[in-house]
Formats: sequence, structure tokens, C-alpha cells
Amino acid sequence: MSAEQGRRAPAILVEGDPLRCLRGIESADPASEATTDLLLIGVDVRRVRSTAGLLGSLRGPARRVRRFPAAVPQIIVVLELADDPEPWVPPLCQRWAEALHRHIQRGRGVDAGVTVLLAGPRTDSRLVAGRISELAHRPPGLTPAIVLDAGDISCQTIAQASTNDFI
Repeated sequence: MSAEQGRRAPAILVEGDPLRCLRGIESADPASEATTDLLLIGVDVRRVRSTAGLLGSLRGPARRVRRFPAAVPQIIVVLELADDPEPWVPPLCQRWAEALHRHIQRGRGVDAGVTVLLAGPRTDSRLVAGRISELAHRPPGLTPAIVLDAGDISCQTIAQASTNDFI
């Protein structure tokens, strides 16, 4: 048996809002939290128009991540936007992802990659599913917290896009 044949499929636990761009991503059994490779949380923010509204929408995912087992190496929060993000959205999401990463590090003593993916109405669900599956097979990358959009991952993996942003 080759190494590729012996490698198990990644266990991706999908939670949160059922987003259009997350169709096709099969969720692991919630009872298997201990063997989850990646926690994926969908958040529908199409109606959000303010920083307070966006931060309010991110409270639920932050609580879920804080309760999740420490062994999960990758966390992706996908925000489905109504259109292209307002200029304030990426920096606010970056600060949120960094704060969540710091909380995980301090509270659990482990490193977990936190990625926020901004998805719009034209985001290809097959692209998102493929990139998330690729990421589930990898250990956390160089960047502990990153915000990307569909354009960032259209020609490269999430790990590559994260590294490019870091460098």
C-alpha cells in the first residue's frame, strides 16, 4: 500500500451557517472532535453593515473555537459577504483572528492556524472546498492568523497565500 493510499481523508468539522460557498464540503461526525483536522465555521454576514454588526456576528464562532479541543491544528472562519468587502472589513477580521489565535496560545499552550476567508456572491464553492481540503492535510503554517479572499486562493493554496502575505 502506498503512502497516499494509507493516508486517511481529512476530518473537517463544518459548523455555523450553511453558506452557499461551503456546499460540497462533507462534515465529519461531531462526536469525533478529538480527531478533527480542521474546524470550519460558516458565518453569513450578508446583511452586516457596521463594525459592531460584524464583531457581533463573530462572537458565536469565537465562543465555539474557545470550547473546541486543543488538538485541532486549523481553524477556518468563512464569512459570506453580500458583495466585495468594505475597506474596514479585512483589518477588523485580521485583528479578530490575531486575538483569537493569542487566546488559543495562552489558554491552551498550543499553536493553531486561524484563517478568515472572505467569500462573496461570485466565490466558486468548488474552489473553496478544494482549498479547504488541501489545508486540512497540512500542519499550521507560518502565519498564525490571516485574512484571505477568493482571489488570494484562486491560483494557490491557502497555505501558499498565507505564506506570501507573511513574507
